[in-house]
Amino acid sequence: PDDVARLTKDVKAAIARVKEATGGATRGYVLVGSSLGATLVSRVADDEPLMVVNYQATLLEPTAADLAALPQIQVTGIDGKTYSGVSFNDLAAAVGAPPEAFVEVRGIRSDGVRLTTLRYSLAENGADSVFYIAESGNVDLASASIDPVNWLAAIQAVGYV
Repeated sequence: PDDVARLTKDVKAAIARVKEATGGATRGYVLVGSSLGATLVSRVADDEPLMVVNYQATLLEPTAADLAALPQIQVTGIDGKTYSGVSFNDLAAAVGAPPEAFVEVRGIRSDGVRLTTLRYSLAENGADSVFYIAESGNVDLASASIDPVNWLAAIQAVGYV
């Protein structure tokens, strides 16, 4: 246990060094190792922000635990599946965005090829659209009111305007 704590600290220090060297531009890391390495990765990953959320001067970089602590809702998407996550409205409230705001989401399009930013209306989509943690560990979007072709995956940033 003492070794795991020390090694976890070393992995976090290495990640911090990479972030510093790249000016924070790095979005992911590949760690190669043994079963101990897998244990370290899971411990470190829990502490890493999943995306960036902002409204004006308010910035939030939620981890998986932070997102889980926000109110959760379930929606049945247009694809017929049920998704549980944080509604657009609840995430807006967490950064102080007003109900009449729009949300701009940056992520991978449903074609899996393009990184894009799409804008949605809180008034039209805020109550029945969610950000959820997918099996991949990324934050994805699902909605009862947005066509699945406009859902995004591996979301990097959410801005309220």
